[in-house]
Amino acid sequence: MTRGFGLRALALALAVAGCATAPAVVAAPERTAAGFAVGYLETDADARVFLMGPPGGESAWQAGELAAVLAAHDADPARMALAVADNRVDPGPAFAAVLGVTISEEATPSTARVLARVVTDIAASYDPAKEHFGRMRPFQVDPSITPCIASEAAQLARLANSRSYPSGHAGFGWAWGLLLADMVPEQADAILARGYDYGWSRVVCGVHFPSDVDAGRAVASAVVIRLMGDEEFAGDYAIARAELRYALGLE
Repeated sequence: MTRGFGLRALALALAVAGCATAPAVVAAPERTAAGFAVGYLETDADARVFLMGPPGGESAWQAGELAAVLAAHDADPARMALAVADNRVDPGPAFAAVLGVTISEEATPSTARVLARVVTDIAASYDPAKEHFGRMRPFQVDPSITPCIASEAAQLARLANSRSYPSGHAGFGWAWGLLLADMVPEQADAILARGYDYGWSRVVCGVHFPSDVDAGRAVASAVVIRLMGDEEFAGDYAIARAELRYALGLE
């Protein structure tokens, strides 16, 4: 198994970009009992190994973080609407405006499938850390904070039963941003900015502290680095990159 080479090298070695016909398609992934796509990594990148943990409950740092949440939560209606939209774990609508195409099973199946499997790898990395650090969410610490998804009772209940550090959404958005920016370097700045802002939506929404979001991005970076050395991911990533560039008319 080949290890340790970068995403661009993988794509150049394996992609079928530049051909006159549409590129190959990544096979539909297997699904877990809960319906999620099976991830790529056989050994999880346990985030407890590299995360420093959240601030203490009575610390000045924690007080500053809560103030930051309150300030972000007082967003204008347009930004709050974006935060609500970003609650959906789907790179299609999240990156459509900056990509110029909506990633989906219909339009870009390979890209959608690769990004869905990456979500599972990120979740496997952060789940143990959430339980280990056990941080309460902002709306649990300060009842004056009304989560932007308060109308979604079932979703809100799941959040209340899940810990705050690190943020899974921030990890997903940042991993998608890293991979999509490499696939479409012509639009890398805008893609990375969108991936970063997708995570900040969790603070605006009142369901995460800023350090939760930073930690989520760290998890994403660690997982993407691990994926770079995975042979199965290498092949699928190359096909997805070629597919997306074909859809955008770049190859």
